[in-house]
Amino acid sequence: MKLNELIIGLSQSEKRYFSRLSSFQKLGKTKYMKLFLSYKKGAQENTIVKNFGADYSAQLKQQLKNKVLESLRIFHRKSIPYNSENQLLENAFLLKTRGYWSEAKKTLQRVKKKSINCGTSMTCYSEMAFIESRLSKKGIEQLLENWDSEVESKLSLQRIILQMDRKYLEISLLNKEIESARKPIHKKLLNHYVSNLEELKKKSNFSDYSLLYYHYNFGLSNYLLGNIEISYRAYNTICQQVDSDGYLLNLRGDLILRSMANRVLCAIGLGKLSLAKTHIKELEKIPIFSSFYASYKAYIINVLELMIYSKTENYMDGIKTVEGFQNQRKDFVSTIEEETFIYQEQIYETFHYANCLYKSGSIKKAIRIMFEFISLKKNIAKKDAYSAARFFYLVLLIELNDDELVYAELRSVERFLKQQELYFGVEKILSNFVKGLMIKNTSFQIRSYYKSLVKDLEKLNEDPFERNAFTYFDFLAWAKQKSK
Repeated sequence: MKLNELIIGLSQSEKRYFSRLSSFQKLGKTKYMKLFLSYKKGAQENTIVKNFGADYSAQLKQQLKNKVLESLRIFHRKSIPYNSENQLLENAFLLKTRGYWSEAKKTLQRVKKKSINCGTSMTCYSEMAFIESRLSKKGIEQLLENWDSEVESKLSLQRIILQMDRKYLEISLLNKEIESARKPIHKKLLNHYVSNLEELKKKSNFSDYSLLYYHYNFGLSNYLLGNIEISYRAYNTICQQVDSDGYLLNLRGDLILRSMANRVLCAIGLGKLSLAKTHIKELEKIPIFSSFYASYKAYIINVLELMIYSKTENYMDGIKTVEGFQNQRKDFVSTIEEETFIYQEQIYETFHYANCLYKSGSIKKAIRIMFEFISLKKNIAKKDAYSAARFFYLVLLIELNDDELVYAELRSVERFLKQQELYFGVEKILSNFVKGLMIKNTSFQIRSYYKSLVKDLEKLNEDPFERNAFTYFDFLAWAKQKSK
């Protein structure tokens, strides 16, 4: 993390609060305050080093970083997860050290009640035992009477929370490789995963936190399996859960943002585009306390709107959406590791932007974008997207009427599919179609050939796993258009 990025990324309210806090603490004329103002104005590092001279040091930057984080902690004290519980624990400690043992006990009891839904710090129980040991005999007896069952209950709650965290990691790992299941091994893994998840469902009901993760994991695993309707219901349940428990938004705002975005994605996948637009408006209204997540929310909304424009054939609006967001996108991407944090969002953005360009007549620009995508080795890891990209690129070359390029690319695609064991129904049909297309001469022959392709793809579109091949580009819609 670069200190200048942290400071520039602060909201205006956060910057004002830092200045007021420094003024209140009578630190307004300190060296690190001067450094803060330099970063705030966007000064370059070499300029700052020159202006500060001997006063510039790593220690000074560390002091400023600590003060900025302290200011943010105080500014967001009400929204930081577990903050209220931690404050109560600190209060109990202070009361205990001043001899107010009964008051400390009452405070710890409040901690236990407050954190029941998201796991309780076991420090609370250790402190409770120590304090009670100094109080009445009856209190010790009551605590001992319920100790084993209560502690076991809390440990069980923590165990299911950690199990759900593990399931989240497992499905996230698989999602790094695929966005939809095509290989038999992936189908088997996902079905086994869903089965294990179902066994944990009953236990997850005891905690809002674990229930949130259950629905997210269930929604994502079913989305990868092609069960879009089931996935939609899972993400919709999360949104209802957040409406009834706003604390979850502070606890896992990032996961809830993704859940709401995935709900839009499911609505698009189901062809319910009006519903998708409604859900985007609901996503816009979600309050975000972090400037970083506010930027992330703006980015995913931009990508989802692009997808809807692409699906509804409003191609020029889609292009304007991407190009109008370029500066904001650049600022946001500069603050993150885009290869990990927004990798999937970028894939959707690439495909749908290229589709809008292609459909609006800018074929060469669309070809360049898709060529850049398939040329990056990192994209091979996302096998379903990479396979779709190779065929989309073939489609664009066909539109360019360059038989030599089409033939060379087809041979390359077939080698890739065989190496990666991705030669499934849709891939075989498209490969054979392109081979046959190159020997068709008359417009009647070509149109008839496209009609045959439509029939073949329509059959495969009924299979939920083969249907996953159309996640990124609608080859069936393309074939229908060409057959007219």
